Amino acid sequence: MTEISLQNAIAQNDKWANSRSLTAVFVGGTSGIGEYTLRSLAAHYGKSSQSLSLYLVGRNNDTASEIFNDCRKLCPSGKFTFVKASDLSLIRDVDSASEEIKKLVSDAKAEKGTPGCIDLLVMSHADLHIGGRRETKEGLDKTMSMLYYSRMRFAINLMPMLRASQAAHVISVFGAGLEQIKDWDPQDMSFRDAKRYNMSRARTHVVVMKTLFMEKLAVQNAGKVAFVHLFPGVVITPAFGNQDLPGWFRAMWTVAKPVVRYAMAISPEEIGERILYLASPALPPRDAPSATEKESTRPVTSTDGVLGGGAYACKHDAKTIDLISKYKGLKDAKVDEEVWDHTMTVFQQIETHGIFKD
Repeated sequence: MTEISLQNAIAQNDKWANSRSLTAVFVGGTSGIGEYTLRSLAAHYGKSSQSLSLYLVGRNNDTASEIFNDCRKLCPSGKFTFVKASDLSLIRDVDSASEEIKKLVSDAKAEKGTPGCIDLLVMSHADLHIGGRRETKEGLDKTMSMLYYSRMRFAINLMPMLRASQAAHVISVFGAGLEQIKDWDPQDMSFRDAKRYNMSRARTHVVVMKTLFMEKLAVQNAGKVAFVHLFPGVVITPAFGNQDLPGWFRAMWTVAKPVVRYAMAISPEEIGERILYLASPALPPRDAPSATEKESTRPVTSTDGVLGGGAYACKHDAKTIDLISKYKGLKDAKVDEEVWDHTMTVFQQIETHGIFKD
């Protein structure tokens, strides 16, 4: 897909907000990109006659209440619900939050006499960390769990309700296209080797596994769910002010921030609109009934090279990222199967024993 202008993205968002009621789940939306997106969503549905139900998963109830107060002014008819999760790097907390979401959605839909479904899942939870490996109680690196394992667990847990939608989208915000295959180590997917660990290599492991795992999910859920991995560009969020960051980084950022803001930063308002656009029919589920029509005017290529293939890597302007040559060697070596098996083993061991050991 070629890049989409902000004006066209806003127009498309207005169009689909007027075309369907929406049940959305935001994970990590109490600050930063997730917050900006849900505010944009509330604004569009405030102009629409369609209903909006939004579930926000996060740690801070007070912050969520402030956001919801603003959203209710934008969309008085919307239903906004907070789901508390203490630590989203822990699979057990992901599972607890997922169960609560499923119950809340089912109960809400039952009141209306309709089956429970989720139309949009947006995941942006992370903590900006510059440093070494941090192991969670479940035996995973915290950064990798936040950016990969917990996100894929949410997708799997909520898949029955996503499949119940007419056309659902799962959007994960991180570093699509930034992987360096030279940093990939198939013998240490969960990155236990602290001596090799750094932010760049961890990013490659996250992006490679997410790309290959989403491709599998797209095939398994053809016609039902589209999966989008987004590189949002430079968006100045509160994470840059995290006091846990090294002093040298905070000092450098103080100097660089005005220049970055002027030269390359994407505004909160724009990134919110951009992410909503990725949930439109322009990026359809694999083999979706509307895919042929869309392809005739604007071909959209999945990360596996299939038009309308259901798993997409995009820049903030919706331009899809060509990853075919980058992943050819990995797929020839059946790394996609290994990633799937590894991930499901991680989930099974944590579910059964509380920790991943192998």
